[in-house]
Amino acid sequence: AVYIGGGFPETNIREICHNKDLMRSLKIAAENGLPIYAECGGLIYLCKDIELNEDIFELSGIFPVGIKMSKKPAGHGYSTSLVQKHNPFYPIGLQIKGHEFHYASINKQYDEIEMCLEMTRGNGAVNGWDGLFYKNVFATWQHTHSQGLPEWSDAMIRLAITNKNILS
Repeated sequence: AVYIGGGFPETNIREICHNKDLMRSLKIAAENGLPIYAECGGLIYLCKDIELNEDIFELSGIFPVGIKMSKKPAGHGYSTSLVQKHNPFYPIGLQIKGHEFHYASINKQYDEIEMCLEMTRGNGAVNGWDGLFYKNVFATWQHTHSQGLPEWSDAMIRLAITNKNILS
């Protein structure tokens, strides 16, 4: 399994985008079922591209969306979401508490995306929704603390065991 945490990938975007082999390998592994969980900056990395200062940089492309950076926060503060749709990590009805802090937002969709988290507090990704998912890949703007969300680690372990031969 792969966990991609938050951060500010835009600060090193040229170096990140230079590693095309890693992005291509990650996308192939995701297509084959590798469990991937990403928060905030990790979500950005899993998208198709990012617009930064009018330049567009290609990313891993696991999610068919474009990201745009802004000068002001697009999400900032405590957040709460409710799982509304079946996904690989969380059961329907689970409430997730965390926080958002990001200057990026989804500015275009190249294809349909699925989201499973309805935001009850916070902005989320699109129109009050967050939690993009595809196969065993899950990405969110919402940062959580693993000790406050045991479902996260249980799902990572379960998915990793189920898919342990993907990279062999």
